[in-house]
Amino acid sequence: MGEGNVPGALGNIDPTQFVEDFKSGWLYLGEQSYEDADRVGMTGFCFGGGVTWQMAVNMPELLAAIPYYGPHPLVADVPKINAAVLGIYGELDSRINGGIPAIEEAMAANGKIYKKMIYLNANHAFNNDTGGRYSPEAAQDAWVQSLAWLEKYVRNV
Repeated sequence: MGEGNVPGALGNIDPTQFVEDFKSGWLYLGEQSYEDADRVGMTGFCFGGGVTWQMAVNMPELLAAIPYYGPHPLVADVPKINAAVLGIYGELDSRINGGIPAIEEAMAANGKIYKKMIYLNANHAFNNDTGGRYSPEAAQDAWVQSLAWLEKYVRNV
């Protein structure tokens, strides 16, 4: 399968499979003596950003979620979110950004921890250093912000 076919192939998989796969990995880590499975956070990019949102909805144990330009969950699912969510977006990504106001409003209305970072002149996939939309400045700052978020909501719990 060529690289261009991967998004289509992933779209044909039942979304609950991704949630169950992550939960299985988390349960496995919980069995390891060197891990603290009570401190779990997740980040994902593009399709993985959507999976990260779905984990926030479906895994109450998740402490932090950092979806990079991922499709938002249904507003009706926001009450299920316990994780502190840092949404990372590129200003030029109109497809994903169109959902920001609704998710932001739902997160606030439900008393959820949510912060958004919108990087000026950056597009979808601005963190992908192998693609034409790569923005080194935005990618570097977003990574610093992501690490600080994990430090605050996962490491220092």
